[in-house]
Amino acid sequence: MDKELQELNEKLLRFAGFEREKVLKHTSFPGDGYLWRWKYPDGCYYVRTPNFTTSLDAQVKWLWPELPIFGLVITFEPSFRGDNKDDYWCCTLSSLISKDEYNSIQPMPALAAARAIEQVIEEVSCQKE
Repeated sequence: MDKELQELNEKLLRFAGFEREKVLKHTSFPGDGYLWRWKYPDGCYYVRTPNFTTSLDAQVKWLWPELPIFGLVITFEPSFRGDNKDDYWCCTLSSLISKDEYNSIQPMPALAAARAIEQVIEEVSCQKE
């Protein structure tokens, strides 16, 4: 996973209630020398986390219930961008109550949803400030 997608996934993990914790330091561990684990929102601990940029299943379980949109509607539609022959997906998050809409067009449905959710997170964090 490239750095940009890794950062997006970590942002989504924190939004969903996952917490990263240092467990143990040892010189044989890569990176900063710490073994890290993640506390899942259900209280369990694991070294691995869901990858929200590739898994709609993980999003449905952990992310979508956390979205602060009343009457959430999520739609996916194929999107063809200009002369590019590759298929893209448009994900739209909208509300049955308000007129708020968040859109993203990406080559994979899960990534399109992740980018749209990122827009929601950014708007919510701006409103808290």
